[in-house]
Amino acid sequence: MIYPYSLTNGSFKKQNHMSYDNKNVPIVYMYGKNIDELNQIEAFFGVDLEEMKKFENEAFFDEKILKKGEHFFVLNFLFPNFEQETEDIEKLVTSIMLLIFQNKVIVYTDSKIQLVVNSIEQLEIHKPENLTTEILIHILPKIFDQMLKNLKEMKDDIDQVEGNLNDSGPVKPVFATLLSLKKRLMMLSITYNANKKVLDFIQAHLDVLKINSDENQQNIEYLYDTTDIMNQKVQGYDDFLKNLETLISNMSDYQLNAIMKTLTEISIMLTIPTIIYGFWGINVHLPFEKFNFGVILVFLISVIFTIAVWILLRRKKYL
Repeated sequence: MIYPYSLTNGSFKKQNHMSYDNKNVPIVYMYGKNIDELNQIEAFFGVDLEEMKKFENEAFFDEKILKKGEHFFVLNFLFPNFEQETEDIEKLVTSIMLLIFQNKVIVYTDSKIQLVVNSIEQLEIHKPENLTTEILIHILPKIFDQMLKNLKEMKDDIDQVEGNLNDSGPVKPVFATLLSLKKRLMMLSITYNANKKVLDFIQAHLDVLKINSDENQQNIEYLYDTTDIMNQKVQGYDDFLKNLETLISNMSDYQLNAIMKTLTEISIMLTIPTIIYGFWGINVHLPFEKFNFGVILVFLISVIFTIAVWILLRRKKYL
């Protein structure tokens, strides 16, 4: 699917028809693995888009020189995809690829990401002469801000796990949620570290990308700061979950010890009447064997001895 956008009064409006040679369409959003459309881009711009055709969820970057001598950049950022309910850890992250030409930017994703659409439609261009630079330097902070927002929302999930643990103890749903959070944190850590390498590439090519100005440098530094903040939060959340895992393990051990203690108490209490009944079951003459209420007396004796042993063990704090 292709969403072409034209520049009108400093903002972008979606158009119905797409033409790659249309200078009034400086930005295009594409999603979906449509090989025919990618082949058309290759033929028109004279570039190799094998990376897009494979579209593996890996951060990468590249610089190429087109036949016209123009510089062409490929920037592929990782983006968390936690809205999709899946146990497959590889599907917890997707990619946002930016193809940067001299007068056009193509944004490509495997599936539609509403954030990309919103970011493009909310862009305001102040320097049309540096159009692709403006697009790049303003769309990236919106993507990083959304990643930071998603990370902050994880705090609510962690708080919910802690609340469930306090209410229900270490039950199976708590373990399942904890495992899911650990998976997400691991993928976030990989995502942020991979994206930082792409930022390093941008930082090293500021002059070629024509974004080497004080304002744009501040935006790059903001992206670095945001990445550092996200990494710090991920590390903090991961440490908290590790402590939570230790707490859950201790609670499970305590519950197991309490169950074993109760079973031990029951076993000890049942041992006393078992011994007494076994003694009166010997095939010799015993007290009360000719007494009409002998069974009741033996039962009462077993109860008295059981209670006495229980009281003694309690006083010794063995139970």
